[in-house]
Amino acid sequence: KPDDYEVIKTWVQAHQRAVEAAWERLGAVLPLSFGTVIKGGPGGGSERSVVHWLTQEYLRLKGRLDKVRGKAEYGVQVFWDLAVVSQDVAQTNPEIQETERDIRTKPKGVAYMYRQRLEKLVKRAVETRAEECFKAFFRRIAQHADEVRVEKTKKQEQSLQMIMNLSCLVHGDRYEDLGQELDRIARMQGFSVRFTGPWPPYSFVTEA
Repeated sequence: KPDDYEVIKTWVQAHQRAVEAAWERLGAVLPLSFGTVIKGGPGGGSERSVVHWLTQEYLRLKGRLDKVRGKAEYGVQVFWDLAVVSQDVAQTNPEIQETERDIRTKPKGVAYMYRQRLEKLVKRAVETRAEECFKAFFRRIAQHADEVRVEKTKKQEQSLQMIMNLSCLVHGDRYEDLGQELDRIARMQGFSVRFTGPWPPYSFVTEA
C-alpha cells in the first residue's frame, strides 16, 4: 500500500492490462479486484493456495466463466436537464397550472404561501417523473442485455442530474442494439446518455 499515487496508478494500469490480455486471449475472464492479496497457507506458499482454491471451486468458477463467455460489461448513465424537465412538468401538470393561476390572483401574503405550495408540487411531480422514466428506460435497456445491475447515481453539477446508472452484461452481437436504444433515449428533449465499454465483466462475477 504505497503512498505514492504514481506508483499505485502504475500498478492499477498493469492489473487492467493483465485482465484485458487474458480476456482477449481466452474469451472469458473472472477479474479479481485490484489489490487482492493471496496468502500462503500452513502447507505451502501462495501458489499452492491458488491451486487448492481452483481445485475446490472448479465447478462454481466454470459456471461463472460460462455465464460471461462472449459477453462484456457496458456502463450506461442517463442524465436529464432539471430545468427542462421542471418546465415540461409545470406545463403538463393540471394541479401546478391551477396553482400558478391562483398565485397571479391572490394578495401578496397569500401568494407567498401559494408559491411555497407550488415549489412542493413541482418537486413531487419531478420525483414522480424521474421514477417513471427510470422504470421505462430500465425496461427498454434490459431487453438488449443479458443482465443489468443498478449502481448508485453520482452527483452532477448545475442542473444536469444523473437519474440512472447501470452496469449491463451484453453479448457481443447485441451491443449495437443497446447502443441504438440509448440513442433513442438521448434524442428525447432534456436527456443525454453516457455509454462506456466494453469492459471485462467486473460487476457480474460474484454469482454463478
